[in-house]
Amino acid sequence: MAFQLQKFKAYGVRTEGEVRKHVVQKVLMYIVAANTDVALDIGTLTTGSLGTFWTAVTGDATYGSLGSSALAVMQQVAAIAINGHTPELEGYTPVSATSTGKTYVTTYTSHVPIVALVSGSAPTGYYVTMEFDIPDGQEAVRSDLGAAS
Repeated sequence: MAFQLQKFKAYGVRTEGEVRKHVVQKVLMYIVAANTDVALDIGTLTTGSLGTFWTAVTGDATYGSLGSSALAVMQQVAAIAINGHTPELEGYTPVSATSTGKTYVTTYTSHVPIVALVSGSAPTGYYVTMEFDIPDGQEAVRSDLGAAS
């Protein structure tokens, strides 16, 4: 099985610091995959040279239109992001170098994460939560794409 993107949501959260108010861009994805699907290269999202993840989710027979819509939204997020934070995968631990078990390594392309999971230990159904800093005064990208109908 290749990756399937079954849910996608993008929204902004206002935070208040001591000096200023700030909006943080959040993205939530629900992904289904085989435990050997390890190249969660969300950051490889340039049209014409998509990575393993976006190629699979946009070409999926059931969820392909949702994947294509989500790709367009992620391209908008990448265009405004000024910093990306380590994504969260429930039940998995981020590490700095390849490891074993329920761990992952994150690198970035234009502030968007590329996650490397351990083959055989990759989750088969999971939420990925991503957070990005965006410039002051910039509105967050909003989108709510539920399961395919």
